[in-house]
Amino acid sequence: GDGLSGLIVDVYGCIAVVRVAAYWVEKHRRTVEDGIRSIFLEVGVNIRLVWRRSSAHLQQDFPQGLCQSFAEDVEEEVDPHEECEVMESGLRFWVRPAGGQKTGLYLDQRENRRLIRSLVALQDAPRVLDLCCYHGAFAL
Repeated sequence: GDGLSGLIVDVYGCIAVVRVAAYWVEKHRRTVEDGIRSIFLEVGVNIRLVWRRSSAHLQQDFPQGLCQSFAEDVEEEVDPHEECEVMESGLRFWVRPAGGQKTGLYLDQRENRRLIRSLVALQDAPRVLDLCCYHGAFAL
């Protein structure tokens, strides 16, 4: 792993979806936000953050009684219906950064999708069963 258990950041254009599942991330939220913003400002991008909490994980991780202040999993000012277009390997996906499953498209699975695509391409009659999927990205 990357040594940052409980923090996932997926970037869709100028939107960074931050998935929080650990006490340390909430405790150091401003530092995490400033760090993400500074990385993008170095290359001239003004990134917008969508802070998404995993209440189930936080309730297990937070010291007793501290989690009640985090009633919402997503910040109130973020529109859960806002969509952005993502292109991956020539395919178009629509992602809802504040309203979709976790961070959206599971960007950490890109390499696995490419591998599956290359293996399926070797079949005479290509077929894939994509069980328990969110976007169907492995089957597409």
